[in-house]
Amino acid sequence: MRLQIAALLLLASVCSVSAVRAQSVETIDLRVKSTQLAPPPGQVAMSGSGFRESEARIPVEVKLLDLDRDTYNYFDRFTYRVQVRNTSDAPLLLPRQRPVPVALGQPQSAEVRPQSGDIRCLLQLRVRLAGIEHVANTVLLGASADNPGQVLRLGPGQTVEFIADGRWDFLPPSVADEVRRQLPASLEVLGAFVVSRSPQVKGTGKSLSPNSLAIDLLPYPAAHPKKVVGSPSNPKPHD
Repeated sequence: MRLQIAALLLLASVCSVSAVRAQSVETIDLRVKSTQLAPPPGQVAMSGSGFRESEARIPVEVKLLDLDRDTYNYFDRFTYRVQVRNTSDAPLLLPRQRPVPVALGQPQSAEVRPQSGDIRCLLQLRVRLAGIEHVANTVLLGASADNPGQVLRLGPGQTVEFIADGRWDFLPPSVADEVRRQLPASLEVLGAFVVSRSPQVKGTGKSLSPNSLAIDLLPYPAAHPKKVVGSPSNPKPHD
């Protein structure tokens, strides 16, 4: 009888922990809401990235959850959602924001210069076209490990979801030209998370989503049809 009670208590405890973890998924919105501020020099959200990667393993698992549409014209804006899960046995500190912005025309302050305890990560949207992988969007995340308000403490097995936006374009210009020459085309879209600086991770490394979403990317039209003033955009929902 005591063994049965103990087993039931253990099962209830496991279910309770699982339920808490399932309910504790935080969503962090990284979409740019203001054009009055600019990121620090060299720390911008960009369409591509020349970031040099290493082979270091990072304890995160990435999943691309959603894109707002399944058909775009080149230069169209897009919104995407990526899930990041801590696969280690210890809490993982991740930035919950972009680096502190600097007002246009103002010098870079000491607060945004890299410090020993700084954490720098990249959230990316990548595409595969004709067997070649390109970076379509990069958002830099930055925080100080000593500032609890800037850092997300992700427990073992816990997940966080990021929402970001961008515009279909690629860097450098030679890659953009290469992609545009192949349009219209169907692209395989993936999410990626890169840890470039962290006191918890040795070196730099990335995690690429094992899943992908398919989209059609069309050439930029010579002239967009005129929109009715006051008529909201109704993008096709992604299935």
